[in-house]
Amino acid sequence: MKTKAQKQEAIEEAKALIAEGGGAVFADVQSVTVAQLMKLRRAIRAEGGRMVVCKKRLLGVAMRDSGMPFEPGDYDGTVGAVFAPSGVEGISGPVVKFFKELKLENEKVLGGYDFAAKAPVEKSTVLFIGTLPPREVVLAQFMGMLQAPVRSFLYILQQKSQQS
Repeated sequence: MKTKAQKQEAIEEAKALIAEGGGAVFADVQSVTVAQLMKLRRAIRAEGGRMVVCKKRLLGVAMRDSGMPFEPGDYDGTVGAVFAPSGVEGISGPVVKFFKELKLENEKVLGGYDFAAKAPVEKSTVLFIGTLPPREVVLAQFMGMLQAPVRSFLYILQQKSQQS
């Protein structure tokens, strides 16, 4: 049982992470082993995020105090909040990938919150964003799509010039 001072410290820590901006992804960490959580925390840290496991009530107080109209108490189980200054889109990838490896992404990923928009993010949206490839891969695919018609046109011109 935490003392009142420890609870206040947990609230202040959550408020500081909320103030950094960006967003948060919420995940059910109940029945996840300590070793698995350590692996998840390393992946999150590599992306510039931070994971906090605290009581839902304390997280709710911190969010209300920060002006975020959101109640994480609606979630079942033990909630781990993954905060990232880059927003939900920056941190949902490692979280979804981690739970996908455990084949639990639909059960464990609960949703998210966009602090800039002061709006909750649906679970389906977090799962969708988390499965998208990285920005560099999308840009490379886009460039490939742009090059394909030009390459085909140049091939046709080359064949026409060889016929003449």
